[in-house]
Amino acid sequence: QTEQALRESEVRLQLAMDAGEHGFWDYNVDTGDVFFSPRYNTMLGYEPGEIPMRFEAWVEMVHPEDRKTVVPEVLHFVEIAKPFLVEFRMKCKDGSWKWISGRGKSFEIDENGVSHRAVGVHVDITEQKRAEEALRASEKSLARSRKMESLGLMAGGIAHDLNNILSGIVTYPELL
Repeated sequence: QTEQALRESEVRLQLAMDAGEHGFWDYNVDTGDVFFSPRYNTMLGYEPGEIPMRFEAWVEMVHPEDRKTVVPEVLHFVEIAKPFLVEFRMKCKDGSWKWISGRGKSFEIDENGVSHRAVGVHVDITEQKRAEEALRASEKSLARSRKMESLGLMAGGIAHDLNNILSGIVTYPELL
């Protein structure tokens, strides 16, 4: 009965992770070993188990520009045993980049406050990032359109005022 309950619990966890499209990781701080769930691999285009189960493998997959800030930030939060949430790009098997939202928390903290384990999830937020970029581009385009509209209104106003002045100049000699 206990084994059956354990299997059912594992199935529930797997279904929940798949439904949320979460890739799970479990990092042994002392050894540098990391367990990456099958979904973690497949979200980046790899076969389950294809990514080496080492912290260094994750570091190498992080975009070089993001690596400078994200890796020290994650290590800092693991060290001080605080939950963290970071966004960064990871390299897929086909060479493309995906935006990832990484969330984690430290566990197995000893009497000195040193964390020996961190666990968390990665979620692919590439489509969200693309939508945000499209929104920013639309906002810029709208701002440019509004500037052009303002210039058009101003030019129309100046032309109208100039026409009023010129009509007086043109009409007055005719009256004379």
